[in-house]
Amino acid sequence: MSLTEIPYNAPHYMALSTDIVGGSISGASYTGATVYITDTHTWYQILPDSTLALLYYNITSGSSV
Repeated sequence: MSLTEIPYNAPHYMALSTDIVGGSISGASYTGATVYITDTHTWYQILPDSTLALLYYNITSGSSV
């Protein structure tokens, strides 16, 4: 699967875990955008150096880290 951009107020992407190479995804370039990995059901955020940081959501309080 190639990277798919989902346009909203802030860009979001969808991809597969196999698209992650060296901690980043080719073509995912918007700093702060989120990436949903469909096969593992996880969310990442794109950091300023284009690497991905796993997002953790606290369902009880609604905050994220």
